[in-house]
Amino acid sequence: MNSRRTALFLVVLIVLAGFYYWKVHRPQATERIFSFSQDSKQAGVLALNPKEIVNRITLRDASKETEISFFKLNDQSWRITHPGDYPAESLIVNGFVTLLKLTKRARSLSFEGLSEKEFGFKTPRLIICVSTNERKKERCLLIGSDAAIANGAYAKWRDESKYFLVDSNFLSAFDKTLYAVRKKQIFSLLNKPITSIRFQSSDREFEIKREGKRWMLSKPVQAVLGDEAANQLLNQLNGLYIKEFLDQERPENSKFGFKSARRQIKIIFEDGSDRVLIQGAEAPGRDAYYAQIKDEQNVLLISLGKLNQVEKAFRTLVS
Repeated sequence: MNSRRTALFLVVLIVLAGFYYWKVHRPQATERIFSFSQDSKQAGVLALNPKEIVNRITLRDASKETEISFFKLNDQSWRITHPGDYPAESLIVNGFVTLLKLTKRARSLSFEGLSEKEFGFKTPRLIICVSTNERKKERCLLIGSDAAIANGAYAKWRDESKYFLVDSNFLSAFDKTLYAVRKKQIFSLLNKPITSIRFQSSDREFEIKREGKRWMLSKPVQAVLGDEAANQLLNQLNGLYIKEFLDQERPENSKFGFKSARRQIKIIFEDGSDRVLIQGAEAPGRDAYYAQIKDEQNVLLISLGKLNQVEKAFRTLVS
């Protein structure tokens, strides 16, 4: 093989290698721009200092025409402050914070030569505002229109000049109704030690007390409760959830029957606090009873069958 043919062969080989690198091996420009990979070099959606803690969150959803605000209490639980005042599902709200911190931004892009209006930021479909223990002034994340190529949406912080992308999983996590984020479990029996539990119906009264590691029945008779009976009762109480919130109703209305309560369940904790569920009349056609938590103004609906099972569990203690 003469030198000219050798040189030609080398040129062809270099061209083929270059073609492979640029067209096959090297990622396309659009793939680099719209990648949702969790590259450690990518910044998180929400960057915080090491000791900085989110203590307020507000979700403004244009499609639902809703605004829900949360405030973090000293015991690390969350409470809804708007609309109205009510305990929040802390697990869900903590999930919002975790998602904001851990979700990586797709590659940030400049608005150079572009208008924010083109990306839906003038009328964002979702606004997520946060404030922290170090920065009381809230920062707002704007979620604009769907991304042209990737399965997600354009996003930007209101005070930043660049935009980035968030994926569909991020969007669906914040797609919550007011009912979804309100705390619905009536008795959280694992949070604080219990001293006693009282149940009162129209014709019977029961009381069980905690003595060391054992439960004792003190009313209507005195007896030691077996572990199976005690656990079954506690599981029934722990499984009571609010079926619906009737926020537009007032508990003073006689139709709810709270003045002559059908049943009451009172749990007393070691710290002296208590929580009392008051059951009123049956809600026609709702398969539920009207109910109220003592010292709270919300009218609730609680499953008829669930409350009946609780009474059955108490009556089983003396059968």
